[in-house]
Amino acid sequence: HLRFAQENQLLHARQQALRSQIQQHQENQRLLEQRLRHAQRLGAIGTLSSGVAHDFNNILCGIIGLSEIGLRIASCSPECTRSFEDIRTASQRAASLVRAMLSFSRRQEQPKGPIYPSHALAEALTMLRATIPSFIRLEEQTPETPTAILGEISQFQQIVTNLVLNAWHSIGTQPGQIRLRIQLQLPPEKHLLKLPHLQKTQHVCVEISDTGSGIPPENLDRIFDPFFTTKPAAQGTGLGLWVSRGIVESWNGGMTVESTVGKGTTFFLYFPEASASLHPHSDSAPLPKRGNGQKILFVEEEKLLASTVQHSLASFGYQPTVVTTAEEAIHQARSGTFDAAFTDLTMRGGGGLELAKSLWDLHPHLPIILTTGHTDAMDESMAQSIGFCALLPKPFDSLSLIRTLQAILP
Repeated sequence: HLRFAQENQLLHARQQALRSQIQQHQENQRLLEQRLRHAQRLGAIGTLSSGVAHDFNNILCGIIGLSEIGLRIASCSPECTRSFEDIRTASQRAASLVRAMLSFSRRQEQPKGPIYPSHALAEALTMLRATIPSFIRLEEQTPETPTAILGEISQFQQIVTNLVLNAWHSIGTQPGQIRLRIQLQLPPEKHLLKLPHLQKTQHVCVEISDTGSGIPPENLDRIFDPFFTTKPAAQGTGLGLWVSRGIVESWNGGMTVESTVGKGTTFFLYFPEASASLHPHSDSAPLPKRGNGQKILFVEEEKLLASTVQHSLASFGYQPTVVTTAEEAIHQARSGTFDAAFTDLTMRGGGGLELAKSLWDLHPHLPIILTTGHTDAMDESMAQSIGFCALLPKPFDSLSLIRTLQAILP
């Protein structure tokens, strides 16, 4: 009986060890599956961004063009002028966000320049104050002497807007406060532990805090994950914080959060200070000269964009022929000659490359500019290597359109 009991105890121990190994194997398998799903979601972001970018950029291009037309015809009315300027600014920010998603999902480097967060914040708050309910106070604290960082102003304002709107949703329908503060400081040790890539030096800190419901501790480590959201399906995608942190890190900065349930949340954005000798980039290029009646063929499927382009080209002294299909473009080319042509990279019933070849068959020396919203699929050097004179990324404004055209005309 003693030997039987010992053998039974040994067998029981082996069974326990085997069950433990099975449980560990199942846990490892669960973690691997979770990581695989995470990787698949990251890949889906790139596919989704690329898929919607073309159509979305076409729409934005039309909105920007219409806002510029509105500015020209409503210049006598300050209220109308201000509204059209807000529409143009909002559209340009949306375009910047699309570029950021495409760039970040593919780990591409975004162009950066010196900006002053204090100035960018003030501009963003002008629009936010018209959106946030009056029972929520927006408070702003900025240094008397602004400090510069290296970044992109539209993306910075998009980050601020996203965080402020999140704060508003956290506060809900009760009175509350959202405070935005910018200061030059050394990140505290607790933040350096969370952001080990930051150097232990002075940073420009953008602090955005609210008196909302706060974030539960179990969610704090997940809020920056792609597609994670606690909002209803119709109110959030779970991409805002993920994209925002990606932009901040691409500027060699860091982003972290502190929160207490029932008391509120504070986001901390740290950016390396740019050299004091740098100044914000400004578009000081002179306005383009008027054309001399040159005939321009423009091919664009999006009717809204086609209409705004026709108006822009005509207002700058050109004779535009704007068509919406490749067949119409070939018919026009057979009927007459043009000084330059534009074609989109992607079109129904035949791409821009095939159309360009057909146009060159009819007019071998015709300079053609390629337009595209798929900026991840084509760049300037690639376009020129296959015969195009230039690449005009979408969305573009009328000045970019005219300057690109004048750069290739004799």
